[in-house]
Amino acid sequence: MDPAKYEVDSDPLIGKLMDGRYRVVSRIGNGGMGAVYIAEHVTAGKRFAIKVLDPAVAHEPEVVARFELEAKAAAAIGDDHIVKIVELRKLSSGVPYLVMEWLQGQDLEQELRAYQGRFPIARTIAIAVQCCRALGAAHKKGIVHRDVKPENIFLTERRDGKDFVKILDFGISKIVEANSELFGRPLTWTGSAVGSPHYMAPEQLLGDKTLDARADVYSMGVVIFKMLVGRVPFDAANYQSLVMKIINQPPPSMLELRADLPMELQRVVFCAMAKTAKARFASMAEFAKALGDLRLFESQ
Repeated sequence: MDPAKYEVDSDPLIGKLMDGRYRVVSRIGNGGMGAVYIAEHVTAGKRFAIKVLDPAVAHEPEVVARFELEAKAAAAIGDDHIVKIVELRKLSSGVPYLVMEWLQGQDLEQELRAYQGRFPIARTIAIAVQCCRALGAAHKKGIVHRDVKPENIFLTERRDGKDFVKILDFGISKIVEANSELFGRPLTWTGSAVGSPHYMAPEQLLGDKTLDARADVYSMGVVIFKMLVGRVPFDAANYQSLVMKIINQPPPSMLELRADLPMELQRVVFCAMAKTAKARFASMAEFAKALGDLRLFESQ
């Protein structure tokens, strides 16, 4: 069977007109809470990405609130490196959906597969600095992402050939109490370990209600580790063993896994991945400065 025909036949949204303005063209992915489509505005002729909440969970208040949080958080941050949310609407069935800017390119996880653990050092730092700046903008608004990982770092295509980062998916972010009024009510979801465990800071794995921006610093350190050596620092056969490793064991030497890495670069990454928040960089700005001071942007 023709794959394109199967996709149209199997997904009732493809080809449909949403709210009289967005014609769904194709499905491009599936997320933790729903599916993502390409849609075209029928009057403007412009393409957008549309994320539709899975109808199976659309009746769950917490899931819907997290879905809505993604739109509110992105709008509150207002940074060029954060994916832009155009509007939040509902289908006639009551299922909510997000209309977002359509990004051309691919996420960092897809990009990493081509390099097999030897991502260029200079490119790694350039991408990481942009991520730090974007997340720093979120932190200034009192928003902690809590799910920083390669799949949520999108590399857009630019004419000059350089990477331009877009941070995705603020659906499980933490809004600190001092800024919760921006969202109409407190939205924290603290006290439970939500996120992607391989990239989570020890305090996040333990469900610490007081975790702050330094949890994202840790996650970004893990992302850089994987970019440079092709694997996450900790892995295990089950969740409990993984948690114990992250909490108790030092990360493996990056220099032993990749001989051409500068020792100072490992020092910066390991500082970001310190077991306690107070031992890490105090902010994303401090982290970005430490990376920039390495002066490796043009070396490789």
